[in-house]
Amino acid sequence: MSLISPQVVTRPRKERRPEIIRLKKQKRKLEWRLKRVNLQVEFDNESVTAFGNFHTIETFKQAIGLSSIIKDNFSLSKASNSTYKAETVLESLIDCCCLGLSRFEHMEALRYDPGYKDLKGIRVFPSEKVFRDFLRLFGPEAVKYIEELIKINLRLIELKSRWEGPREVTLDFDDTVLTLYGNQEGGEVGYNPRYPGRPSFKIKVAFIDGSSELLFLNLYGGKTHSNGGFLEFFKTTEGMLPHNYVLKRVRLDKGFFDQDNFEYFEGRCLEYVCKAPLKENLRKAIEFIPEEEWEEKDEYVSFTSREFILPSWKKPRRFVIRRMKIEKETGQLTLPSCEFYRYEVVVTNMEESAQEVMDFYDGRATCENKIDEIKDGFAVEEASQHEMVRNYAFMLVKAISYNLMNWFRQAILPVDKSKCEIKTIRREIINVPGNILGSGRYHRIRLVANKVLASIIEAIKRNLDTFFYFVVNRFQPLRI
Repeated sequence: MSLISPQVVTRPRKERRPEIIRLKKQKRKLEWRLKRVNLQVEFDNESVTAFGNFHTIETFKQAIGLSSIIKDNFSLSKASNSTYKAETVLESLIDCCCLGLSRFEHMEALRYDPGYKDLKGIRVFPSEKVFRDFLRLFGPEAVKYIEELIKINLRLIELKSRWEGPREVTLDFDDTVLTLYGNQEGGEVGYNPRYPGRPSFKIKVAFIDGSSELLFLNLYGGKTHSNGGFLEFFKTTEGMLPHNYVLKRVRLDKGFFDQDNFEYFEGRCLEYVCKAPLKENLRKAIEFIPEEEWEEKDEYVSFTSREFILPSWKKPRRFVIRRMKIEKETGQLTLPSCEFYRYEVVVTNMEESAQEVMDFYDGRATCENKIDEIKDGFAVEEASQHEMVRNYAFMLVKAISYNLMNWFRQAILPVDKSKCEIKTIRREIINVPGNILGSGRYHRIRLVANKVLASIIEAIKRNLDTFFYFVVNRFQPLRI
């Protein structure tokens, strides 16, 4: 069989001309029809920005003096011939995290955003390489700089505590698995419910209930148990509380169910609630609770409490039990006389009623939501660095960004938006295109006509005006 393709027979130009003329006419008609949408492109706009309302965050940052906080607490220095100082790179990283630009290649968007640079008063923005080189400065010997990042985070929380005033607080503790997709240092194959067998990190977190500050987070290898090193983590976290916050209660997941923890809390006169794993000895004890001891909330849910002593314990403790009636799916009709229950059990030293204790513990669900937010909204689970200390440094930068935005939304956003997730706030308020016009005192931004957004920005301006009184009063509560 021949591999030579048959030659294409070319018609004489005279025969092809009418068809060429016909195609050209049709092409001109198509171009005329599409002229309204097939626009000419010019690259000369030096005021446009993809983050039209970032100015509200920047105003808040400058009001609380974030740049000064970084400069006063961060001593990392770069080479003398570096274009950017370390504190400048750190603040730029915080800006990126606040805007949802968590990957280095995404951060390049600000480098080519003239409106953002005009607002910041800068001519150039650090490149992807600058950010990567900055994180490389956090070597194994850079413990000092890690501590300084933690200090910056605590300084933000301390200022916010002045804005809120003295109060008793509850700390929520939990841990979460961060799955790794490379050969990162410290990655271990441990418990990973979503991707069994993959290496991972584990982070422990502590949130302040009600106001949702991320007080502290620490990074561990994937084999670390939830309770591994917990008391040390707790003591470190407690020492970070601002002076006008008084720790009253602690809420824990079942991974922290341990007698040593309870003895420590009892010795410190701290109230605690910890979920209890339903092991065989506890299940058997629950089976022997008389029916008359159950207090019904409604026809489906009932509560009781009992003191039990587990085999390895030195003394009995109070267990609060919630019983929920469920229907067992058998594929056949369920007999009306049969009842099936699901139980939830917590151990506590609180003296409130069983239902009040359970309702209080249910508030720990906000901790799960906040973990999801630091993962989805601030990309804490993206461990992109090979060295563990660099991953931890980047996580602390994201923690600072989270607490900054958490304070911003509670102090500045209108009430109906102050509880929205950060991704919603970015989509609806911050990351909208606009043009920054004028200069100096006549700086202004033009956005697309949007009545809903206009009302939100108006409320933000009013809240900023009120917040300025707190700032000029040297971060002390107003007494006027």
